[in-house]
Amino acid sequence: MVKEIIPGGKAVVTIARDVECGANCPSCHGCGSAVSPAAEATVVNTAGAAPGDRVVLESSAGQMLVLPLMIFLGAILIPILLFYLGKQMNGNWAVCWGMALLGAGISALALWLYHGRVSAVPPISRVVRVEGKNGGI
Repeated sequence: MVKEIIPGGKAVVTIARDVECGANCPSCHGCGSAVSPAAEATVVNTAGAAPGDRVVLESSAGQMLVLPLMIFLGAILIPILLFYLGKQMNGNWAVCWGMALLGAGISALALWLYHGRVSAVPPISRVVRVEGKNGGI
């Protein structure tokens, strides 16, 4: 639901969090979750929604998929490949583990640099359509 309109063609929306059990999390605490029932996000208002309108949002999946892929490559694949390369080059266990640690360090640096770049750019979310005007369904 649109909470307010801000300059630059953007809107602040309240996003309801759904749970599988259908309970009211703030009053239930059955699973021990301290999750708040709603979150707020700033999105691009491409549908011209007004405060109180129920809207459908769309988010870019690119940023959400690249980071797990980089974590997989950095934490698992690159150190294993460099360990194997060290084994083929010399066969000494110290060289193998050194190569694996070098790969892990390079991967950690790449993740840190990528995270800094992604953190500076907010995820792209936009209002796709208005489902209900001024709180209606």
